Amino acid sequence: GERRGDRVEFTWTNPDPQPGDGYDWQRTKTGQPETVSRVTEPAVTVPGATQACIEVVIVRDNGSSSVRPADACVGE
Repeated sequence: GERRGDRVEFTWTNPDPQPGDGYDWQRTKTGQPETVSRVTEPAVTVPGATQACIEVVIVRDNGSSSVRPADACVGE
């Protein structure tokens, strides 16, 4: 992840990309429940933040997902 002004941008690499892959992600360490969102590209921008933590799970087209989420923080 990288801070860019008033936002934090995260990118990641899928170690075994397959057709139809998606990524479920959510912010973490905010002190409140966060929504899980799905993206199709390996990148997420958290607007209005100078620090942020996220978790990402790879979701396959067949519904299976990675066992352990990847997590990262910027600015902590």
